[in-house]
Amino acid sequence: VWMLRSGVLIESILNAIETLSHGILFSESLVTNHVGYQAPLNLQHLVKLCSLLSYSLMAMTSIRLENGEREKYQRVLRMLASVHNSANKLFAITQCNSASVLNKRDGCLIRLKLLNASLLLLSELDNYHPDSSNRDEVYTFSSTRIGLAGLAVTALQSLQNSPEDDQMSDTHLLRFNYDFRSAIEYRSEAKDSDEKSTAYQLLRTSISLLSRLAPNMISKLKDYQSNAYGADFAKCLKQNNALDCLKHHLTSASYVATLTYQPAHNKASTNSLTQIMHRNAIDVVALIAAFVHTLTDAGSEIVDILLILVENQIFRSLMDCPLLKKSLKTSISTSSANLQPEERLMTVIKQHRGYCVPVKVQKKISAGQKRPSSESDGAHLVWRSVIRIFSSLLRSTRCQCSIHEKVDENVLHSLVPAMYVVFDFVCTFENELFSCFSSMFHQVQTQDHVMGKGAKIKSNSIPSSPFGFTYNLLLEAEAISSLFSELCEGEVKQKFAHCRSDTFKSILSSSLILTKITSSFLGSLGNAREILTALSNASTLSYDQPSAMFNAHPVLAEGIPNARHEAIRNAHFASSCCVCATAEDYAMSQVCSINTTESMKQKIEAIDSSNFEQSFQIRVNNTFIVLLERIAGHCLINALAVLMRSHPSFDSFSSFTTEEARRLDIAALISPGTIVAIRPQTIGNKYLNSHIKSSEGFCNVRYAQTLRCDRSNRTLLVRFFDSGFVEERVPWSWLVGMEDHSKRHHLLSFSPAPKSISEEAANRGKLSIGHLIFVLRWCRYSASTNRNRTRRSFAQLLRCLAERAALLLSTEILLHSDQEESKSHNENVQKVNEQLLDLFESSKCEHTGSETVPSVESGDLGALLKKEVLQSVQFQLKRQLQSAAIEREEEIKAWEQNSGWETNANFWAGGTKREGRRSPFRAFQRQVSSDSFS
Repeated sequence: VWMLRSGVLIESILNAIETLSHGILFSESLVTNHVGYQAPLNLQHLVKLCSLLSYSLMAMTSIRLENGEREKYQRVLRMLASVHNSANKLFAITQCNSASVLNKRDGCLIRLKLLNASLLLLSELDNYHPDSSNRDEVYTFSSTRIGLAGLAVTALQSLQNSPEDDQMSDTHLLRFNYDFRSAIEYRSEAKDSDEKSTAYQLLRTSISLLSRLAPNMISKLKDYQSNAYGADFAKCLKQNNALDCLKHHLTSASYVATLTYQPAHNKASTNSLTQIMHRNAIDVVALIAAFVHTLTDAGSEIVDILLILVENQIFRSLMDCPLLKKSLKTSISTSSANLQPEERLMTVIKQHRGYCVPVKVQKKISAGQKRPSSESDGAHLVWRSVIRIFSSLLRSTRCQCSIHEKVDENVLHSLVPAMYVVFDFVCTFENELFSCFSSMFHQVQTQDHVMGKGAKIKSNSIPSSPFGFTYNLLLEAEAISSLFSELCEGEVKQKFAHCRSDTFKSILSSSLILTKITSSFLGSLGNAREILTALSNASTLSYDQPSAMFNAHPVLAEGIPNARHEAIRNAHFASSCCVCATAEDYAMSQVCSINTTESMKQKIEAIDSSNFEQSFQIRVNNTFIVLLERIAGHCLINALAVLMRSHPSFDSFSSFTTEEARRLDIAALISPGTIVAIRPQTIGNKYLNSHIKSSEGFCNVRYAQTLRCDRSNRTLLVRFFDSGFVEERVPWSWLVGMEDHSKRHHLLSFSPAPKSISEEAANRGKLSIGHLIFVLRWCRYSASTNRNRTRRSFAQLLRCLAERAALLLSTEILLHSDQEESKSHNENVQKVNEQLLDLFESSKCEHTGSETVPSVESGDLGALLKKEVLQSVQFQLKRQLQSAAIEREEEIKAWEQNSGWETNANFWAGGTKREGRRSPFRAFQRQVSSDSFS
């Protein structure tokens, strides 16, 4: 253990390998020069040393090295350089054409062990933080990785799927034959292992090593992965024709996976060899797709990598992959959309999208229930990876075009085909992409037996969700929505909408559907958790104070029984959205996700179906639903991005230059209320107030609402949206854009968030403002819980989602208000205003008609949203917030007078209750100990 921990054993093995390899090279050169004959080599000693090296490195990663972090990094880096030097020599030794069959297998095994050792050392380096100021270490690390990348490409070039395969022109190189019949659990040191099994493992390890060596912008070693290293890595790939070699192996693997797809997924098939071949071929395709995805992501920072990817046309190879066409064709053919109504139930239950039916029979877990036993389809994983690749391609192309727009026109010309490749992909797989969202409505038939503990709901008064999704289906929706959001960005949106207008409209429609699905799921989930938390804390409330019922939750004011019923409704709706397809999903759905004590854990384990409240509390607080909750949040972020970038009001804004603004007759174009974009052109103007000046002497474009236009002075009177200040005499020449009222249209219907989820389930209309309110409530509650505050990634998701939902909500509210469509629904207007006040209430906002700007103090959303975003939303919704505040004050006064409270009592601080007033919390007085949540 001491030798492993100190690294002495590994260093000794590396020295032995390097000495022995150097001796073999020297002796071989002597024999070849003097005798002219190259005898077969016995590499058994090297095989054993390389195997010992792999085992030692695996042991080292489990116990870690001694000494300080700085010394650890330097020692591991020296080990990596030593492995590279030894591998250089051994690769040269093992590429001889006259080696015997035994030496040929041993040579393949040596390559496998050395590349695997490199992977282990690179993973170990992730545990340390290097010093980027040490140039010698930077050069050593970069040159070593480039050398290892070259060796990995050399290993790929020496592999072939069959003896007839002639992928390389260099006939002097040794060729190792592989097939896909090797089991994943294969041990290379076994006596009965053959060359093909070892070669298959070498194929997987080489691709994995290339993925690990590729520039990764989110790696801990990103200081070392500079543009210089990325350019060297791209040069290494190009010089060694690495992408052509990968395309060859991709074709071979996808061909085998396509041939074995149908037999491997046949429930009646018992051929284990076919299933092994299919699984291994899928694994190779997935590894290649993951490597291409890593390269495409790196292309956003390193243009050389993006250029060789586009030049090599590897994206076309992914589009033409026969595996995708075969698997997607099978998936769509089993969709319930192509079946008769009486056939839909059977088909949907047997096979979920993204899963295959295993050979084994489902195991019963209780009477009337079956444990889900589907297995993830590897082809679906490849499909999701390909979608992400094309999404990253658009993002990287956009980044590089913006960088080289005025620098290098040749780069722009070379990257033009990348955008149209993505367009071709979307058009080629249009039906497959959009069928993902329609599949969510076909999963509803399978939800009766897949979620949580507790009795099945037999009452029709508690509605289930009209849609559902599995883990893989939601991941697919996330990938597709990310691709759609990239298609709706900047100039790409304009070109795509012009080329494929019908597809662009379908993207907008599917984004509306996805927004409604995910917002309903997250909204019901947040409502259920919030009400259940309020119920669990209600036993500590003082029932004689009116503030208690409102501070805990508004539903509690209507009585505990009603609150329990609403909690069960929301919990059942949220849990019915989630479909467990595999045994692992079902096991996760039984694990509580909240932090509990040992006594509470025992209570959770002892839950029986008769206790509805606790069973539904577990339904919304298990690890499976938390996992889907995060994915749904990412889906919603992407869908909202599509809606915001494709919003009709987004295209209603026209921009123009300063010279055009001077020539235009602004007074004939602008009317009071028109939104304009202003950018001051001169500094020190006597009409320019200090609040629109910047410290650098320049200003960014700011948006304002026109109050009056003066033709005589050619100036405007405007009110800025971000600050609320009114500026007089703004010159027309400062205008850089204005809004066209004729193009202002809303996307969402004007209806509030329903009180009960059953109302939303009954209302199957279009997406409404209430769905965005659902989203903001979920963000507010999730941000306030302690268990999520420590998760930085989840906090970033909440912030991004809350900001997009708030901005879209305020935009829609203003559009409905301007078009006076909301005024015809007085009841809905009142409810919407109340819900807006609940979200964006400001304690310092004046309810009179003054121009006071609302403050940032607005509860949890105030801490979640950026200050600028919150101020902008509050300012735009100022009229609605003031109206709701006035109505609430009037209701409070009326409630105090009619309920028997003292007129001078502070409603929110409590008061003295008169005789005869019944508390809405009276049900807790009859509550037994078995019903308590605490």
